[in-house]
Amino acid sequence: MEVRDGKLDILNGCYQLAREIHAAGLDRDPDFRTFIGVESESDHLPYRPDDRRHWDVEVLSRKDKEISEVAAWYRESVLAACRRLIERFGQPPISESLISD
Repeated sequence: MEVRDGKLDILNGCYQLAREIHAAGLDRDPDFRTFIGVESESDHLPYRPDDRRHWDVEVLSRKDKEISEVAAWYRESVLAACRRLIERFGQPPISESLISD
Protein backbone atom coordinates (compact mmCIF):
# COMPACT_ATOMS: atom_id res chain seq x y z
CA MET A 1 0.00 0.00 0.00
CA GLU A 2 1.39 3.37 -0.90
CA VAL A 3 -0.25 5.12 2.05
CA ARG A 4 0.45 2.27 4.45
CA ASP A 5 4.07 1.97 3.32
CA GLY A 6 4.72 5.72 3.51
CA LYS A 7 5.22 6.17 -0.24
CA LEU A 8 2.27 8.55 -0.28
CA ASP A 9 1.64 10.82 2.68
CA ILE A 10 -1.61 10.52 4.61
CA LEU A 11 -3.19 13.80 3.49
CA ASN A 12 -2.38 13.47 -0.21
CA GLY A 13 -3.48 9.85 -0.10
CA CYS A 14 -6.83 10.80 1.41
CA TYR A 15 -7.23 13.61 -1.11
CA GLN A 16 -6.65 11.26 -4.05
CA LEU A 17 -8.81 8.51 -2.60
CA ALA A 18 -11.66 10.90 -1.76
CA ARG A 19 -11.79 12.08 -5.37
CA GLU A 20 -12.00 8.48 -6.61
CA ILE A 21 -14.56 7.53 -3.96
CA HIS A 22 -16.84 10.42 -4.92
CA ALA A 23 -16.44 9.68 -8.63
CA ALA A 24 -17.40 6.04 -8.04
CA GLY A 25 -20.42 7.01 -5.94
CA LEU A 26 -19.09 5.20 -2.88
CA ASP A 27 -19.12 8.18 -0.52
CA ARG A 28 -21.89 6.67 1.64
CA ASP A 29 -20.03 3.40 2.16
CA PRO A 30 -18.74 3.36 5.77
CA ASP A 31 -15.42 1.77 4.74
CA PHE A 32 -14.61 4.87 2.67
CA ARG A 33 -15.81 7.60 5.04
CA THR A 34 -12.48 7.93 6.84
CA PHE A 35 -10.73 9.09 3.67
CA ILE A 36 -13.48 11.56 2.83
CA GLY A 37 -13.54 12.89 6.39
CA VAL A 38 -9.78 13.42 6.58
CA GLU A 39 -9.76 15.16 3.21
CA SER A 40 -12.62 17.41 4.28
CA GLU A 41 -11.01 18.28 7.61
CA SER A 42 -7.64 19.08 6.02
CA ASP A 43 -8.65 20.80 2.77
CA HIS A 44 -7.75 24.23 4.19
CA LEU A 45 -4.08 23.23 4.47
CA PRO A 46 -1.51 23.68 1.69
CA TYR A 47 -0.27 20.07 1.57
CA ARG A 48 -0.74 19.50 -2.15
CA PRO A 49 2.22 20.61 -4.31
CA ASP A 50 -0.04 22.57 -6.65
CA ASP A 51 -1.45 24.53 -3.71
CA ARG A 52 1.87 25.21 -2.04
CA ARG A 53 3.28 27.29 -4.88
CA HIS A 54 0.66 29.97 -4.19
CA TRP A 55 1.58 30.39 -0.51
CA ASP A 56 4.12 32.71 1.11
CA VAL A 57 7.27 30.89 2.28
CA GLU A 58 6.96 32.16 5.87
CA VAL A 59 3.33 31.15 6.10
CA LEU A 60 4.17 27.74 4.63
CA SER A 61 6.72 27.09 7.34
CA ARG A 62 4.04 27.70 9.99
CA LYS A 63 1.47 25.65 8.07
CA ASP A 64 3.93 22.78 7.67
CA LYS A 65 3.86 22.30 11.44
CA GLU A 66 0.06 22.14 11.35
CA ILE A 67 0.16 19.75 8.38
CA SER A 68 2.46 17.42 10.30
CA GLU A 69 0.23 17.54 13.37
CA VAL A 70 -2.95 16.88 11.37
CA ALA A 71 -1.32 14.00 9.47
CA ALA A 72 -0.08 12.47 12.73
CA TRP A 73 -3.53 12.86 14.31
CA TYR A 74 -5.25 10.95 11.47
CA ARG A 75 -2.49 8.45 10.67
CA GLU A 76 -3.76 5.49 12.69
CA SER A 77 -7.39 5.88 11.61
CA VAL A 78 -6.36 6.11 7.94
CA LEU A 79 -4.12 3.05 8.23
CA ALA A 80 -6.93 1.14 9.96
CA ALA A 81 -9.29 2.12 7.12
CA CYS A 82 -6.72 0.86 4.60
CA ARG A 83 -6.53 -2.46 6.43
CA ARG A 84 -10.33 -2.77 6.44
CA LEU A 85 -10.42 -2.23 2.68
CA ILE A 86 -7.74 -4.85 2.14
CA GLU A 87 -9.68 -7.30 4.31
CA ARG A 88 -12.86 -6.53 2.40
CA PHE A 89 -11.53 -6.49 -1.15
CA GLY A 90 -8.16 -8.23 -0.96
CA GLN A 91 -4.82 -6.97 -2.21
CA PRO A 92 -5.34 -5.09 -5.51
CA PRO A 93 -2.67 -5.05 -8.24
CA ILE A 94 -0.17 -2.20 -7.87
CA SER A 95 -1.28 -0.32 -10.94
CA GLU A 96 -4.93 -0.26 -9.93
CA SER A 97 -4.92 1.29 -6.48
CA LEU A 98 -3.35 3.92 -4.27
CA ILE A 99 -3.44 1.44 -1.40
CA SER A 100 -1.77 -1.45 -3.17
CA ASP A 101 1.50 -3.18 -2.33
